Amino acid sequence: SRPDVPESVEGARVIFERWHAGITGLLVADGFAPPRAERLATLMVAAIEGAIVLCRARGDVAPLDDVAAEIDLLLDTR
Repeated sequence: SRPDVPESVEGARVIFERWHAGITGLLVADGFAPPRAERLATLMVAAIEGAIVLCRARGDVAPLDDVAAEIDLLLDTR
């Protein structure tokens, strides 16, 4: 933990790093090259988190459904 970073920010960083590492590992295991897997993991975490914000603002789950559908298409186009 860094003294200049609030505890909640540090906790979020740790969680996002775990998600990123987990997704990267799954993508590599599925045949993606490690550099691309890293980039895709970043894209996926950012898209999902952004979709969650939109879902809360709109009061429905359509943004998350849209992101999930597009991620599926993206992963199918290796």
